[in-house]
Amino acid sequence: MSSTCTLKYGKGAYTTTIEETSAGTTHLEKLANLETASIYNYQIDAIDADLNNFNSDEYTFQTLEQTKVTDLTVQNKENVDAPTITVNYKTSHLANTLVKFKSNSEGEFHNYLISDMAENHEAVIEGLDPALEYTIIASGVDTNGIEVATAEAKVTTLTDSRPPTIITNRSVGKVIGRGKDVTANLYVKIETDEATRVEVLFGKGSLLNNFDQSTPEDPSNTYHLITIPATPGQVYSYVIQAFDGANNETKSVVSTVVVEGTKENATEIVVNTFQNKFGWISKIWTK
Repeated sequence: MSSTCTLKYGKGAYTTTIEETSAGTTHLEKLANLETASIYNYQIDAIDADLNNFNSDEYTFQTLEQTKVTDLTVQNKENVDAPTITVNYKTSHLANTLVKFKSNSEGEFHNYLISDMAENHEAVIEGLDPALEYTIIASGVDTNGIEVATAEAKVTTLTDSRPPTIITNRSVGKVIGRGKDVTANLYVKIETDEATRVEVLFGKGSLLNNFDQSTPEDPSNTYHLITIPATPGQVYSYVIQAFDGANNETKSVVSTVVVEGTKENATEIVVNTFQNKFGWISKIWTK
């Protein structure tokens, strides 16, 4: 029978009513903003097309307990390239992991989400700004699609105090061309474990310090190839200085490299060979 219904509900007394605007035989209403873990009473009043009024029996339903966050901790992670925090917390029921965070200089929260359902949660949040206070909100959505009752904490991030590590330090001295037109370069290949600016201090000979020359600072990167003009056949010593984004410095041990010698061109090879084989002729004329 088609009818128009009014739903009355509340905790104990009926405090809220929802009235339909059109008649039908199937009725669906969504009840929002209910209190968790509470018992509600409800009853349905109806009127049919002949204006007959009738009522349902009185019924009750109980809302679910809202999942809560407990044991929230936030810790700075040590010995990392950029400020990083580890957020741990528990939920009273299975829920996904949702951590909202922002610094005191930001207007909106960022979200860190892990969709897997769990009761023990961990979020490692990297790339934060150094020496700033952050607000952390631990949250989530449980298996019933209900948002978890949140918990909040604050933490001040650390400054980056770990110096970069030089992973690769290789060098070679190469000669380009032959004869009088020869040029030579010293090539230094450098790799670091984080983005760094580098410069090479160098000098001629076997040195331990007092390097009298340096290269321009190479821009921030994890890979660098430094080219240094050199003298053929010369010994060079050098050290690498690397600086990360927080100006933490690493200096390599002293390295020594020998630039290869000058190569003869074709004419010089012929002349030198002739002199080696027939040089005795010139000695006759000088006697």
